[in-house]
Amino acid sequence: METRRPDHPGPAGPRLSRRHFLRQACVATAGVGVLTTAMPFVRWGVDGSAARAVAAMPPKRGGTLRVALPLDVANFDPFYLVYDNFFMQRTLYDSLVQYDEHMHPVPQAAESWELAKDGRSIRIRLRKGLLFHSGRAMDASDVVFSIRYVQDKSHGSQFTDLFQLIESVETPDPSTVVLRFSRPYPAVFDALNLTFVLDKDAATDLKAKPAGSGPFKLEQWLPGNQIRFVRNTRYWDSPRPYLDAIVQRTIADPNSLAATLQSGDVTMIWGFPLSLYAPLQRDPRLKVAPGLIGTNYYDLALRVTRPPFDNKLFRQAINFAIDREQFVKTVLYGTVPATDLPFPPGSLAYFPDLDRRYTYDLDKARALVKQAGLNDTSFTAISSTQVIPDGAALLQIVQASLRQIGVTMTIQNVEAARWTQLDHAGNFQMLMHSFGRASYDPATLFGAAIMWRPTANATGYSSPEYTRLITDAASTIAPAQRRALYRKIDELMLEECWCIPVAADPTPFAMAKSVEGLSTDRSGVPVLKNVWLSS
Repeated sequence: METRRPDHPGPAGPRLSRRHFLRQACVATAGVGVLTTAMPFVRWGVDGSAARAVAAMPPKRGGTLRVALPLDVANFDPFYLVYDNFFMQRTLYDSLVQYDEHMHPVPQAAESWELAKDGRSIRIRLRKGLLFHSGRAMDASDVVFSIRYVQDKSHGSQFTDLFQLIESVETPDPSTVVLRFSRPYPAVFDALNLTFVLDKDAATDLKAKPAGSGPFKLEQWLPGNQIRFVRNTRYWDSPRPYLDAIVQRTIADPNSLAATLQSGDVTMIWGFPLSLYAPLQRDPRLKVAPGLIGTNYYDLALRVTRPPFDNKLFRQAINFAIDREQFVKTVLYGTVPATDLPFPPGSLAYFPDLDRRYTYDLDKARALVKQAGLNDTSFTAISSTQVIPDGAALLQIVQASLRQIGVTMTIQNVEAARWTQLDHAGNFQMLMHSFGRASYDPATLFGAAIMWRPTANATGYSSPEYTRLITDAASTIAPAQRRALYRKIDELMLEECWCIPVAADPTPFAMAKSVEGLSTDRSGVPVLKNVWLSS
């Protein structure tokens, strides 16, 4: 799911983004490991034996997790998926289901479900006795309210599109909800994973007050300063949560953020500049990890209806001229792998034999430019350091490579509002861009991401074959058949090169070694109900 990223700005306009925060980073180098699934962070022990020993320890009740982030919450709307709200989301709310590390749905507010064989409906049984923070028991009417809320585009949810296939919501009894779809919907669990159930009676002002049933309750919010969450003593998933409380502080300065952790004033920080990764990793008192890989990606978008990118061979030449390894090593500090596919390993649409088809090769790039008849070509690439701070460095790497093969690329940096306007209007030759949704079912990416959807694509790319393949893959139930269709889609993307993935965009964690049990969901959102503090 996308955070407040280029594809889906929030309705109130640009805020200070994590990317804007990261551009304050200083220079450092690092060689680090990569988290490719939402596994618990217990794997980052001092060594393997220590990690196994900690994993074998029973969780300990009590204590306060002290967290520092660069941004305060935007609001308490769980359907408003922006980086600012990540720590709040699964802390205060339960969704119907939640994916495990293997992307299998597991019960949350929904206790069980039955997907129709034709994929056109699903019957959901709610967990009985689940109480909202208000003390009222959850029932089917709350699920109906929540689905209608997220379907209402005026609320500005970044994943409204996931719910548009739901034609009707039926409630045969207070514990049962039946969703009916306009076509087979094998990716429905993406929607259920993000169906945070609102207390319909309490959801009157989500800008200032939550209305959930999650493992923690809001005790105090001092805007711009601090939030305090306390254990929900009536939570359905006993003995969770283990913590007594969570205190989230807002510290905008990156160096102060790191210093606060190293001094012991907080026990965890998140979203700090990658330049701090190596220094924090060298601290023997800390555990450091890049977070879930694949929630967001850097990419270059090429407008295929404008010269020179109306020529497929020239687009392929650009792909060969991108030194992804240099970008990953010097800008992303080795925290993620380079890629030319828009999916992480483990995705139904990821094929390792297709990944890295476009390795850095200026000889191939030069030959393709010559074959296209576009020697001495020039074009403009649009960037915005306000939106994607690291994007300028990537464009400079590409610019230097293209210069070696006789292609001139001019980089134009624009303000955030202008960048968004150009992005949504498809008014560019090349655009430094980023996208999310790739960590979910592939149909979710193709259904909404502005550069990948088959219609109203901001690059201008469309083809009957692409539309047919996406439609067939999104409505086919059998996994093997779906996978075969996604392989064809990947091959088409690699051939046409209208949108060029470069590398994943990490959101790192650093924490005291006493923090155990941390994991993330498929959006990279921290799951805090399993967290406990060892001595």
